[in-house]
Amino acid sequence: MFFALLGLWCWLGARLARQPALAHAVSRHGNKAIPPVLVCLGFYILVTCGTLTLPRF
Repeated sequence: MFFALLGLWCWLGARLARQPALAHAVSRHGNKAIPPVLVCLGFYILVTCGTLTLPRF
């Protein structure tokens, strides 16, 4: 199941990358947009997992 869904995501990403408007936008603005998106995603994961809470004794 994992490999089937992984293949689906790869196929979908390849299809989206072939869209001229999307490919142009990503190649033009991707270097500036991807780092903040990844930082926000990492922060969201840390907050939702409870990693940033103080331990209770």
